[in-house]
Amino acid sequence: MASRIVRVARRVRDALVTFHHANQQANAFLLSYGLAETNRAPDTYAEFLLRARAASVHEPPACRR
Repeated sequence: MASRIVRVARRVRDALVTFHHANQQANAFLLSYGLAETNRAPDTYAEFLLRARAASVHEPPACRR
């Protein structure tokens, strides 16, 4: 009985991790939409912050590469 609970808990955790990762990618895509002019300097500080957040894609740590 306990092993079934553990398996279900792991499946739920895996689903939540997958959902979280997909949600982060969707948010990054939506935030970067319309900011294709990366060669142009931002007009305002708010636009700079928006670009900086949208462009930050975290690489895995060296131990996981």
